[in-house]
Amino acid sequence: MRKVEWTMEKIAEGFDKFNTENGHYPTATEIDMCSYLPSSRQIQRRFTGGLPELRKQLKLDCPTDFTKGEYSSMRAHTIGKRAHQLERIVYEYLIEHFGRPFVHREYFFMDDRRSRTDFFIYFQKGNFSVDVFFYI
Repeated sequence: MRKVEWTMEKIAEGFDKFNTENGHYPTATEIDMCSYLPSSRQIQRRFTGGLPELRKQLKLDCPTDFTKGEYSSMRAHTIGKRAHQLERIVYEYLIEHFGRPFVHREYFFMDDRRSRTDFFIYFQKGNFSVDVFFYI
């Protein structure tokens, strides 16, 4: 297998191609899923300042740092809304199968106020916890 030399021009072409195909420039996660771009880790190693600095150098019409500011707030809002919807679906499913008195939301299993599961179910054959995750 031939090793690709990732020049600024090749990366710029890849970013432009991604933008044409998707209507926006890629985030780090999208870069990692893209076959015609180096990994975000490679970019971080090659360019001082990582992806934010690379986006500045390429003069892209997008936020330079997707981990801060308006984009990050919008993403957090979207993720929170989706999480609430999915947890609602799982909650209704659990109630249907085990009954409302036996399904408890946000169960803290340690006193550190961080270690918790989304649901704890009291069940005659043994209690159990359920955590809800979303995977793209």
